[in-house]
Amino acid sequence: MKKILLSIHDVTPFFAPEIDAICRKLDALGAMRRSLLVVPDYRRRTPLAEHPLWCRGIAARRETGSDISLHGIHHEYAEFGRLDLEAAREKIFRSRQSFGDAFGFAPGGFVAPQWFQSRGCKQAVTEAGFLYSARWSGLFDRAGVCLYRAFPVNFDWGAAWADRFFMCLNTFLLKHKKNGVIRLSLHPMDVRHDLFEREAALLARLLDDGWECLSYADAAKERAEQ
Repeated sequence: MKKILLSIHDVTPFFAPEIDAICRKLDALGAMRRSLLVVPDYRRRTPLAEHPLWCRGIAARRETGSDISLHGIHHEYAEFGRLDLEAAREKIFRSRQSFGDAFGFAPGGFVAPQWFQSRGCKQAVTEAGFLYSARWSGLFDRAGVCLYRAFPVNFDWGAAWADRFFMCLNTFLLKHKKNGVIRLSLHPMDVRHDLFEREAALLARLLDDGWECLSYADAAKERAEQ
């Protein structure tokens, strides 16, 4: 088994140029199957409702294999990491509503910012019936059962020096990985910090070595059919 669970985080009009650059490069590599993790109102200043043309462009990517899912609501630090059940239910409801109003369809899955989910959030996510959720430790199905135990390969750590350190470390580790599951998490800040071209080269090498890209939705459906 040689699978890459490919995701683009922080998909928001705030990062429109960076998201476009990532998608165009992935298209060129033939990595069409990926999850686009959308933030409904990034930092409370970029509501999707104010960007209908951008939303139509993102929605159109479903036709070429992208899975479009929910990535928190404002992308504030640990915004789903400290909530009790009722607060998590309410926040997830508002987030899904904003997403649905903007795109005209429901999100397939849920990934909390920084992957932080409180116990109440985990229960609320299960109740909401998402096809999948992703946490720090892996990919989970709608019932909260772990589908793939795989930690994210991530290059965006909030500081340029940390990003470069993990770029070197992850490139070294993946160069020697022969099989299994890789969770590759791309971020718009990778573009801003001049790391994305190296990420793309790493992905190209993996694809040449026979690794297959899947969206989170692909992976969840595949396991459900087994």
